[in-house]
Amino acid sequence: MVSLLVLLYRVAREDMHATFLESGGFKFVVKGGTLEKILDDVKGFYIDTETLELKPEAPRVSDEEKIPRRKRGLLERSMGILWVSWLWPIKRIHKFRVVADRAKTGENDLILRRQISFEVREETYLRARFVHPVLITDVELAKDKWKVDMVLKLDLSIFKPATVVFGYKGTVAVMEQIDAAVRAATIDFCNEEDMDYAKFLSEDKGANSKLARMILDLNKPKADTSPENNIAFKGVKDHFGVEIRAAWFEAADLSPEQHELDEAAKAVDKETLLANAKEQIARGEKAMAQALLEGRAEGLSAIVKKLKESGVNISDEQLVRIIFEEVRTGNLAGINSKLTTYVESGGYGVVPTIDINQKEENR
Repeated sequence: MVSLLVLLYRVAREDMHATFLESGGFKFVVKGGTLEKILDDVKGFYIDTETLELKPEAPRVSDEEKIPRRKRGLLERSMGILWVSWLWPIKRIHKFRVVADRAKTGENDLILRRQISFEVREETYLRARFVHPVLITDVELAKDKWKVDMVLKLDLSIFKPATVVFGYKGTVAVMEQIDAAVRAATIDFCNEEDMDYAKFLSEDKGANSKLARMILDLNKPKADTSPENNIAFKGVKDHFGVEIRAAWFEAADLSPEQHELDEAAKAVDKETLLANAKEQIARGEKAMAQALLEGRAEGLSAIVKKLKESGVNISDEQLVRIIFEEVRTGNLAGINSKLTTYVESGGYGVVPTIDINQKEENR
């Protein structure tokens, strides 16, 4: 008995004649490549065996009411092992391709687009609900034409697992198309006329933000009225069997190219400021020199004026010598010049010239 249980455990681990089913998801039994049944274990929900859709549990109206759902066997109820078939590998657990993505936004990497990793691998288990990161790069803002990168998070719920796994051969194609729809909604959001980087940074980025509501609207049917395609789009929920439950910003930054342009603009601004500063200094020095010359000119004017007002006669040659010496030694001080010294003591060899006739008359 023990040996049989050990053998059963091993084959279940290898998804052969039996399997284990982690809570919160699905596995698929196929026969010759065709879906035979869905193994589900989602708390509060069940797979309708007729529509193959995930539906919420509801209380029975009567005991006679039959709910189209799979029946759990003794092994599952007692040991958590789901029996598949003796006919393995004709009847087996189906493998399909999924996108395994991981957000690394907690790591110290300045380049946002390196913070998301994507990997495609084969799995036998599909989660019913999960968070999916969407990397959107080089989105141009309408007003200032700056480009930004951003990471959005989507809370996704799969309620048509057969559509995802067999209609689209796994989650790869589904996630690609959902990502494309989210990117289009994000571009529409950034194309608002007044959207620049400052407004983008100040926008609410939570689950109740304007962009989040635009993304949630992707669930709803929307008619495409363009001339080349007049087919009604069912919406993400009905078209792919996946519902976007919530959306929010995880991170956003300038794109690497925009970072380079921004740094170049800062360098140009710095050079411009330095050039303006040099120009201002040159203007200041010029103004100071001009003010000094004007001050000296005012001093010379004061000397000439006082000499004329003194009533003494000084020859032009003597006046030139006085002005020359004052300019050379920088002793001009406007009306406070040394004029009285020149007149009274004969400074710089200046001797007043007095008219002879005036001397005779004064005698």
